[in-house]
Amino acid sequence: MKSVHYKILGLIALGGLFNIIEQYNIGFAAPGIMAEWGISNAQVGFLSTATFLAMALSSLVCGRVADRYGRKMIFTANILIYSMGALFCALAPTYEWLLIARVVVGIGLGGEMALGYTVVAELMPTRRRGAATGAMSLTHGGVGIFAAAGLGAVILGPLAGVVGAEAGAWRILLGVMVFPALLAVFVRMYVPESPRYLIRAGKYTQLNRTLTLISQDRLRPGKSVEVLEYFDSAEGEGVSEEKSSAAQLFHASMRRRTFVSWALVISLFGAVTVSTIFMPTILTSLGFDAGTSAGLSTLINLGGLLGGVLGVVGAHRLPRRNVGFACTAVNIGLALAIAWTDWAWAALVCAFFLAFSLQMLSGTFWTYLPELYPTRIRALGSGTAITVGLVVGSALGPVVSGYVYDGVGKAGTFGLIAALCVMFGVGSAIGPETHNRRLVER
Repeated sequence: MKSVHYKILGLIALGGLFNIIEQYNIGFAAPGIMAEWGISNAQVGFLSTATFLAMALSSLVCGRVADRYGRKMIFTANILIYSMGALFCALAPTYEWLLIARVVVGIGLGGEMALGYTVVAELMPTRRRGAATGAMSLTHGGVGIFAAAGLGAVILGPLAGVVGAEAGAWRILLGVMVFPALLAVFVRMYVPESPRYLIRAGKYTQLNRTLTLISQDRLRPGKSVEVLEYFDSAEGEGVSEEKSSAAQLFHASMRRRTFVSWALVISLFGAVTVSTIFMPTILTSLGFDAGTSAGLSTLINLGGLLGGVLGVVGAHRLPRRNVGFACTAVNIGLALAIAWTDWAWAALVCAFFLAFSLQMLSGTFWTYLPELYPTRIRALGSGTAITVGLVVGSALGPVVSGYVYDGVGKAGTFGLIAALCVMFGVGSAIGPETHNRRLVER
């Protein structure tokens, strides 16, 4: 990889980092919001639900729009949207306005999530694509969660005391995320449009300029640049004139890949969300007090961070399906062990390694997802899969798990996680292997 590839990866990964912070910061702000407006836990929970549902819709719409009008413009617009949404959150005068502002945030987050991995997959060299998208996953699932917790601890703790705004510190926490708008400026200036999209769209002048700059290890042309003619086709004559549409996801040649992507994203999103949300409650049920449970949950998330690091290596060096099979087997065993053990420390150790294995698996998944689709529907396919995962896995998964937990306790909750992992294994079994293979164009 050239230095330009690392710079592009860094800018796109920052967008993902801010995305995760935006998702989690509402939880840290919740106590302050409840204190100021006297709202219920259910109303606070609906702030997250509204965000996820907006993310789901945006992911679907932006995927299709990006396949037609380009990745860069839509990706940049979504960063601006969630940044402006953060400002609206900070200034919200009532709960209802905050709810609307969180919907705006969700619209930006969903589009950024769908397109970030697509942009990286299409701009990175084939042999380094796995490592690059694995690093993106690490930024999301590992670093992002810790960054959200750290930012919340600083702003709601010592910083609130310094600025004398303890009561309204939650507004600062939500409002500080307006600063990612600056990232949009750098993306606009330095991140090129995907060459694969430009070929499909027949924009050969821009394509030749982009390829020339990358070949010279530059992102900006400077005073002058001699554009090399890599493609001499007539402007506007794209490789594929067929427009992307949802129907193409269910064409005979794509149907299996579509259902594989849905099975993988539902199972992964569901397993990660349910285990993260319910772990503090389960630790409390095993005899730990609330404060200790929170601290131990942070320790478990450290396992996720370490797993994310190993996931980068796995995505780069190992076949996608092999990683899927191995991690699935480990995850099922660990989930069932947590489900049936009454020994608190055994459950804690198993939870640590479950977080480790899930985040390692996540690194491979985010590499695999855009590889399943051809260029003309890559953003649409990825966006649709993420939409399905957000609705079924992230939004409905915790609701179903809550009813199961009320009925049969942690055995039911982690039995559900084991079942989700089985679904991931089935998806891995019937999906194609894409490791070290070029992205499909048509």
